[in-house]
Amino acid sequence: QALKLAEQNDATPQRDPSSGEAWFTYSDGSRTVYFNDGETMMARLDIIMRSHPNIAGIAIWPLGGEDPANWTALKEAQEE
Repeated sequence: QALKLAEQNDATPQRDPSSGEAWFTYSDGSRTVYFNDGETMMARLDIIMRSHPNIAGIAIWPLGGEDPANWTALKEAQEE
């Protein structure tokens, strides 16, 4: 949904270099949208795995509307 909103408003998604968070602004810069995609998920999973190498699992909610690449990122992290 976020990428569709960006496209509808001729906004260009960007990525914060330090956190990996994806975001864009629209309506002349008065609105900012942060969203998760596969790359964001990989960055978060990397932080979790480095900080807690013996973690037993994670929970994600709400489901639905997420970037399908998130599932790929989760599968790859599980296989590591």
